[in-house]
Amino acid sequence: DPRAAKGLRREIEAVIGPRGTWSLTVCRAVFDALVHKADRRGNTPEHELNWLRLASWGLRPGFGFRGDQARVEAIWGIFADGLAHPNAKANWGEWWILWRRVAAGLDADRQRALFDAVAPWLRPPKGPPPPGPRAHGHPEMLRMLAALERLPPEAKVQAAEWLRARFKKVKSWWALGRLGARAPFHARPSDVVAPAVAAAWLEELLALDWAQADGADYAAVLIARVTGDAARDVPAPLRARVVKRLGEAKASPHWIELV
Repeated sequence: DPRAAKGLRREIEAVIGPRGTWSLTVCRAVFDALVHKADRRGNTPEHELNWLRLASWGLRPGFGFRGDQARVEAIWGIFADGLAHPNAKANWGEWWILWRRVAAGLDADRQRALFDAVAPWLRPPKGPPPPGPRAHGHPEMLRMLAALERLPPEAKVQAAEWLRARFKKVKSWWALGRLGARAPFHARPSDVVAPAVAAAWLEELLALDWAQADGADYAAVLIARVTGDAARDVPAPLRARVVKRLGEAKASPHWIELV
């Protein structure tokens, strides 16, 4: 029954509490139950949609608990299969959200595979579209790219160009901040974009009205954050300008300290 699938999360929350309160142990138990029934996710579009929503929540951020490597292997097994219901646009959004949420548990090759999967749909058209179903969900594609910290710097620069071209759909500068972050969450220091690139992105952010530009202040913190590594840090005068703007915006003292 598609209606039963739609109400599954509410039923689970009635038993174990709101999703935001689930411990890591509970999250992984939910994921394990779902992945055991992965072959049933395609019963109806509603089954697939809600399977993706719960499975992605249960495995985020893709590491940090015993057995997570095996879980990531299991979830990656559905990547080649793609969506069971590719004509359901809402399912595409949840598909990209899934990979964004578990990105930290994916190695560089798999993150690159995700980049390659969305590239034909984000870059300017060059000839006929790729074979197979048409992919949807450009905003979630771009947010996913921002979470792929193990991409090489040149791929991040490309992703930033796609973000600018479709910014009206994303409506937040958070993604640019993740692409230019000086201190990655799960990647190597060598995976960050060059300081000169980061500095240019900071100039772009400093030119905005932070009261109106959603996520611009936080993006500036991520890109201007000091690491003590000259190969990553942007110039001190530029960081000082960011600190001044953060102070004027009455930003968190912790943000200022990071810069």
